[in-house]
Amino acid sequence: MTLSRRLTALLPIASAIWLAASVLIAGALRPGYSHSAQFMSELGATGTSGAWAMNGFGFIPAELLLLAFLCLAAAAMRRRGLALAGLSVLAVYALGLIIGALAPCDTDCRPVDPSATHRIHMLAGAVAYLSGLTGIALLAVAVGRLGARRLMIAGIACGAVGLALFLSLAPEHPQVGLIQRGLESVIYGCLIAFGLWLSRFSEP
Repeated sequence: MTLSRRLTALLPIASAIWLAASVLIAGALRPGYSHSAQFMSELGATGTSGAWAMNGFGFIPAELLLLAFLCLAAAAMRRRGLALAGLSVLAVYALGLIIGALAPCDTDCRPVDPSATHRIHMLAGAVAYLSGLTGIALLAVAVGRLGARRLMIAGIACGAVGLALFLSLAPEHPQVGLIQRGLESVIYGCLIAFGLWLSRFSEP
């Protein structure tokens, strides 16, 4: 297996581990933080202790790893227009989350009078998640055309579950943290499965 193929399989896994580890460590260092009831973004919110570290060394590196994976995947799928479209939309997902880290939400991410930065953060997050789900749907159809029927069905199913989670992602929901983590898990799960499949894919 070539280095690029190995990286295609490993980079989405590395991104997921980096993100999960960063959130777990930052959450453990913040007294009273609830992974089930609070957004991950709250760990990098304006005025939060260690926010710069979470944003700069947690969220952003995780998305840079994901962007590197998407670039490698695009190179491997250069002759497949639908797959390239899906990967391009997924790049918007990664870039949107980077913007969200550069423009953190206000303290607790539930301000009564939100700042401009908070509004940018929320808009970037919404666009990112919708792009992630759209990209997964496009990739699912693309791999289905290449014979990966099980992966296609799994991708479509995950996309439907992800959309339901996204529509439930309201700040006032008592389990909003679990919902967000579930949504991230759905997107990353599909990307990891696609990366593993792509690492073994050969042009027919």
